Amino acid sequence: MIVSAIVGSLLATASLSGAAESFPPTAPTLRTYMVRPSDTDPAINLANSPHVALIGDCAKQRGRLYIFLPGTGGVPSANVPLLPLAALNCLHAISLSYPNETAVINDCSREPAEPDCYAAWRLEKIDGVDRSDKIRVTPPNSIENRLLKLLQYLAAHHPTDGWDLYLEGGAVKWNNVIVSGQSQGGGQAAMLAKIHSVARVAMFGSVTDVVGSRTGPAPVWLSTPGATPPERHFGFAHQLDGFWSGIQLSWIALGLEQFGPIVSVDSGNPPFRETHRLTTNVSCVNPRAANCAHGTVIAPKLSSQFAPVWEYMLGVR
Repeated sequence: MIVSAIVGSLLATASLSGAAESFPPTAPTLRTYMVRPSDTDPAINLANSPHVALIGDCAKQRGRLYIFLPGTGGVPSANVPLLPLAALNCLHAISLSYPNETAVINDCSREPAEPDCYAAWRLEKIDGVDRSDKIRVTPPNSIENRLLKLLQYLAAHHPTDGWDLYLEGGAVKWNNVIVSGQSQGGGQAAMLAKIHSVARVAMFGSVTDVVGSRTGPAPVWLSTPGATPPERHFGFAHQLDGFWSGIQLSWIALGLEQFGPIVSVDSGNPPFRETHRLTTNVSCVNPRAANCAHGTVIAPKLSSQFAPVWEYMLGVR
């Protein structure tokens, strides 16, 4: 299904005004594609909510693919404001459907530090190799296969869009990909960056992995050197998030402390002292929800306030 719309919203205004460069010079039309995973690969038999892909009618695309992975129980949606923001800034944008019905912290927080339950759990979701007795994800249902098959599908069905730019030799060209996600999805983005050299990592309300309790320590995988250097990682979380303690420990384990202190975006402006750790203390958009602060950092209602933060994290500002 294709949905076309001229973007004239507050998000578009916030996204394009005050940018460091005029890119694009005018707000483009956005095209949205919704594709069921099983339509890209009949062997996919889990988590069949449609993937969502957005592209702007830019005169020149940036040559970067933005991937957003939803949190536990979340499904791809064009209403997640990071997707249109990325497309408005001439990035190809995808929110990927993947098996995310259970939370890793429920499965692994009470396990001993070794072997690393978190690493096995997250890696199995990425490539489908059987490592964890907590979940069962086959290679066709893995994140890597889902992304590859979706890009091949989009390249075949929309050949003028440029989706093939992110394919090379029958595989994903990871060095042109910005991996991102909220909560569980942010942790999967960080793990993808451990095994692939990616252009950038943007974590929202993440990474939440802790051993034993919500106060830590961080599991081993977070501090293990990976394919993507620490300087390409950026995190944004709420100070009242129930996982805030663990998130801070994860950022330290990932090596983000060397790029400056945690900076509040509530009183700061890009480039936020060039730090890679950002926080906010704004009121929850849904105060009655459990741990309401957790999803606040990607809330559509806060798009006008957070658009400069998101652009900074994605490297388009």
